Amino acid sequence: MNTENFSIGIWSMRKGRPANMNSEEFLYDIIKQKRQPLEVECYKFFEEEGFKFLPYYYATTIEEMQEIIDKMMDDRQNKYVFQVMSPRILHKSDFKAVILNVKAEEAMETFVNLKEKFANLGFEGVLIVPMAQDGVELIVGSTYDDTFGYITIFGIGGVFVEVLRDVSFGKSPLTKGDAKFLIDAINSQDLLNGPRGLPKLDRSAMEDFLVQFSKISCKYKNIIKEIDLNPVRITPQGIFPLDARIVFHSERC
Repeated sequence: MNTENFSIGIWSMRKGRPANMNSEEFLYDIIKQKRQPLEVECYKFFEEEGFKFLPYYYATTIEEMQEIIDKMMDDRQNKYVFQVMSPRILHKSDFKAVILNVKAEEAMETFVNLKEKFANLGFEGVLIVPMAQDGVELIVGSTYDDTFGYITIFGIGGVFVEVLRDVSFGKSPLTKGDAKFLIDAINSQDLLNGPRGLPKLDRSAMEDFLVQFSKISCKYKNIIKEIDLNPVRITPQGIFPLDARIVFHSERC
């Protein structure tokens, strides 16, 4: 699987955008539309900042979906997550705008059903991501504090972020030593060490991930108020964000 269809989808969704647009121009282009970024646009932004995601597709039309299905059929063992992209849908689970475990042969029907269901809710397209391998989920985030400036957040993420509330905080940007402190500071160390056969966290790689992430808010401080990657899944192949979010300063939108 590859990500070439992402380019097909994103440029057809925002026609007229030059292919050589840099990250800052990319964000300002969204701001001009007086809205927050779609998740697929967050993927694009983070990729350009050097972060790796699982291979994914993005379709806005039936024709694009058919092209993607032709590629999906090469690997019928994979199942996929279908997520509706719309500036009017902030919490997809509330709208049942996420479909799990979609097989390649079910992909077109799923796409058409979602397109029709959300036609009146600002449907832009569908982000299609393979189901990730089992692993502990983390949260990596950043938010602006009036006293301390930008703060980087690390901890146990996914569905447990609100339950366990096991997170640590550090002032952005982080050094590698700061990142190590954040990782060591959470209580759920057993989860990071690979419980019950789950993959163990590569702590050095996570430190590099946190350092790199912590620089983004500072770099785009005039644009970004909050960012988060939640969950970030620990897999045998490495650390992969599964969801991404960017929130602009309110005066920007």
